[in-house]
Order: sequence, then structure tokens, then C-alpha cells
Amino acid sequence: KFMKNLNSDHLCTELNFIIISNQLVLELDRILDKYQIEIVRYLDLNYILKLFEEDNFEFSTMLHKVKNGYNSNEVILVPKTLKKYGIFEKFFQLFS
Repeated sequence: KFMKNLNSDHLCTELNFIIISNQLVLELDRILDKYQIEIVRYLDLNYILKLFEEDNFEFSTMLHKVKNGYNSNEVILVPKTLKKYGIFEKFFQLFS
């Protein structure tokens, strides 16, 4: 957890990157696509258990909390979407 009003000359930040290979994701997508199943989000079991190690929640409750932003310090990277605007959309954005 992050401490508020932290005042120090030295600060250390710990980052953990949880990565799934693109090859595995593509393979899972290909297999599940046959059954009209799509994976929207992957969750790491060890991360979830460590996050709630001091709490006594049911696993389904832990999953629900993580999916709904329980860890306010968690960062999720999303792909940038570039939308091309037509001349009229650009014009109206200019005045909005």
C-alpha cells in the first residue's frame, strides 16, 4: 500500500511485471475461438493470493475485487486506438 504525505530524501519503488507471451495468448484464442469463447482479461493466481494474504476472503470475492480495481496502485496497459476523423468531426471538435 502507498503511504500518504511521505517525506524522505530517499525513495525506492518496486515494480513487478506479469507477462504472458503473445504466442500463448494467440494459441489460446485460436483454440477457444472454435467454441465462441473470448478471453478478455488474464489474472495471475499468485498475484491475487499475495494481494489478499492478510484477508480471509473467498477466492471468488478476491477475483471480483481485483477485476473492479481493488489495488489502486495497479497499472493496466491498454493499446492506443487511433481514430481517424472526417472533416466535419474535426471542425466540430475544434469548437467543442
